Amino acid sequence: MDADELLQRYAAGERNFQRLNLRGINLRGADLRKINFGRTDLTEADLREANLSQANFNFAKLSRANLSKANLSKTQLSDASLIAANLSEANLSESYLNKAKLCGVSVLRNGWMTVNLNGCNLYKADLSGTDISGLRLINVQLIEANLAEVQALATKFEGVNLTGACIEDWHTNSKTKFNNVICEYIYLKYDQQERRPHNPETNFAPGEFAQRFQKLTETLDLLFRDGIDWQAFAYSFRSLRVEDDTGEFLEIQSIQKVEEGDILVRIRTPAGIDKGKKEKDFWQGYEFAQTVIEHERQSNAKLINSQKEQITWCQTTINQLINQVSLSQSLQTTVNNISMRDNYNQPNSNIGINRMRGEIHSEAKIAAILHETQPKIPQLIASLEENIQALSNLEIRNEAIEYLSDLKTEIKAPEPKNSRLKATLLALWNIGKDVTVLANGITALAERFGLPLFS
Repeated sequence: MDADELLQRYAAGERNFQRLNLRGINLRGADLRKINFGRTDLTEADLREANLSQANFNFAKLSRANLSKANLSKTQLSDASLIAANLSEANLSESYLNKAKLCGVSVLRNGWMTVNLNGCNLYKADLSGTDISGLRLINVQLIEANLAEVQALATKFEGVNLTGACIEDWHTNSKTKFNNVICEYIYLKYDQQERRPHNPETNFAPGEFAQRFQKLTETLDLLFRDGIDWQAFAYSFRSLRVEDDTGEFLEIQSIQKVEEGDILVRIRTPAGIDKGKKEKDFWQGYEFAQTVIEHERQSNAKLINSQKEQITWCQTTINQLINQVSLSQSLQTTVNNISMRDNYNQPNSNIGINRMRGEIHSEAKIAAILHETQPKIPQLIASLEENIQALSNLEIRNEAIEYLSDLKTEIKAPEPKNSRLKATLLALWNIGKDVTVLANGITALAERFGLPLFS
């Protein structure tokens, strides 16, 4: 069905346009109030400035659709796929987006300032990685929503329900406000892990969530040139990571690779802390640890009698840090094999603070491992296709096959567009994120393209 036929049938009084293939259809500026597009494929459709109020888009595919300036008020969008869709200046007031997939929407580039979400029901919606900075959210239902890695700088949450939401690595600052927020409990990790309060039988008291989580609003940035000495980092950070007067702990917010191989470690700190002093203390501890390690390597001195608890903590910290900079599974295996030396007097032993069995490769050696073991793009795609074909859920498998076909088409284009490649990879990742082998394959393919999914 083309646009002319659809508009003629709509004008004749027909409203049911369910389960159709309308990929790429141009309905810009059309008045389609109360239309039923349930389970219809509207991928890459042009719906700019269209009046779609009170429409039904439940389970519809709207990935990469252009909905800028569209009227979506009181619209049903439950379980709809809006991955990489353009919602700039769209009116979503009083809409229902239960379980909608919104990751990678183009408002990441344009911001949500002009998107009206007031009163929206975003129950279990996937907003991971989106930028809602500066937005005023009034009476929005974010119950059990995925807010991982959301940018919420200067965002005003007014009457918002955050009960059961995941806020792993979300970013707020001192201008982020929580007014009359409803929140019985929260999860600090994906898949409902790290519940707060810890006790599943207890909930936050009214206002307690805002009191606890508005404190962690600032960051201490540490820039490392020519790589990081992870042993020295673990020692210094552990010394720095002591409880302050507010009762909150310092914690790592993000680790990013920046230009020329430098690494930026961002540490979340409570508001009002003396960051200058903390930074000075960290570098003093880091340089001290490096000096001691080097001295002991040269002198082949006896091992420091470290406590087992401290060594175990160092192992866990190193694993977490390496995971966050997306190092390969081969490196992770190497780190997991780190253990305490049982004999402190072996000749030619590797001596240093918190001694552990094994060796952490230098960054140059790590880079060589990654380069030698990384499969080529055709191999990655072939492996990905094989794993998709093995999926038992027919609907998910067919959707994944469609996106993989789009990816192949874009790769073969004379001038492939990075934006389209990344949007398609994000769509694939969202489909296969619960299947480890698929998620890993899609992430590896994205990195092979030089398009990290969540940077």
